[in-house]
Amino acid sequence: MFNNKFKLDDFIFDPSKDVLGHGKYGYVYKTKYKYDNNIYALKVIKIDPNNKSQHKYIEYEFKILSNANHENIEKCYGYFNDYFPPFHELCHFFILEFIDGENLQDMLNRYKKLKKPISQELIIKILTEIVKGLNYLHKNNILQRDLAPDNIMINNNNNIKITDFGLSAFYSDQSSQEKTVVGRKIYSSPEIFCAALLYKQKASYNSKTDIFSFDIN
Repeated sequence: MFNNKFKLDDFIFDPSKDVLGHGKYGYVYKTKYKYDNNIYALKVIKIDPNNKSQHKYIEYEFKILSNANHENIEKCYGYFNDYFPPFHELCHFFILEFIDGENLQDMLNRYKKLKKPISQELIIKILTEIVKGLNYLHKNNILQRDLAPDNIMINNNNNIKITDFGLSAFYSDQSSQEKTVVGRKIYSSPEIFCAALLYKQKASYNSKTDIFSFDIN
């Protein structure tokens, strides 16, 4: 199942200075692994004892990322549980590919602030690589389910990486793939939005929901 050969003491970073980003459930830090001196992104997620589905989604995320092998999908090198002093509790840890760059939302905000248009060449490159990443996921029966600008990273060479698979699921898992309402409202497909907000019920959907989110982006 999970790879637990790692421990927190294997990594060198300062939680107060090396934050790459954070979300509702945890933080991502820039870190160095002691035994190869390479830089990684360490994703830390608080274990919520009241969230019965958290372990299932953690397992999905690790299984999806550790088996994904595509240039436009963020790589995962391992997973472990350990005590995290800043949170004063046991946490989940993902060892991820370090992407030196910015997310798509930050890039759009930067260009807007500069009042500078994005070149057509760069726009085509970004869209093409997102499509390639999605195509790979869907061919491998994976739904991303939270495709938003802040989950699309652009490195310093303008190469795209789709990230954050915490809400992803496999097609074969009917209990999570076709019925659970997840993701953000603004990027939700009509079948999810209507089921969740209008009819207060579970949704039925497939890979087209990712494509709709991509169009919104």
